[in-house]
Amino acid sequence: IETKKNYSRIPLETFGFTLEEYKSSIKVNDTYQLKISTLNNSTPITYKSMNEKIIKIDKKGKLTGTLIGKTKIIIKYNNNRR
Repeated sequence: IETKKNYSRIPLETFGFTLEEYKSSIKVNDTYQLKISTLNNSTPITYKSMNEKIIKIDKKGKLTGTLIGKTKIIIKYNNNRR
């Protein structure tokens, strides 16, 4: 079962970006595009999967499920992580 949850909004002044929505799970071979709002669109956002054997993420925030398991995604914007 896949579930969608609304991410509790983080104050923009704290981190400089808001993760609008996310999926708490993704099936193998499925994809999902992260939706992020920022204060300054010219500042690059970087993404990192803590385990790319489970979830791969591209430079634009598109997730691809590659293996069953759990991992974390790191989002970095303006030197802040979440």
